[in-house]
Amino acid sequence: MHSSAVYSKNLKKTTYSVAEGKKILTFGRTTIKNKKYYQTGYNSFISASNVDGMTRTLKQTYGSAVSIKGKKYYIIGVGKYVTKSDFKQNANKLIAVRNVGPLRTCILVFL
Repeated sequence: MHSSAVYSKNLKKTTYSVAEGKKILTFGRTTIKNKKYYQTGYNSFISASNVDGMTRTLKQTYGSAVSIKGKKYYIIGVGKYVTKSDFKQNANKLIAVRNVGPLRTCILVFL
């Protein structure tokens, strides 16, 4: 994951960026030069691909879910876990039920 660059209306990269995991308020989704963007303010946009989550299939877990501090997790690697509630079982596959993406939308960022 990485920061998301902020672009002007003519798609010139500004000196601003939105940090990974930062919550932002968007003012709608728009298409500029055949690419999708979210408007984050007057003449400021971030790429929709940096905001929208992706549906993912969990390919391998190591055993069944484990409990850590009262929450269930799947072990996906050494020291790597994913929350069990983020996935549902469908035909012996675990499919994401929540969008997992670099950014979430909600709080206003003034640029």
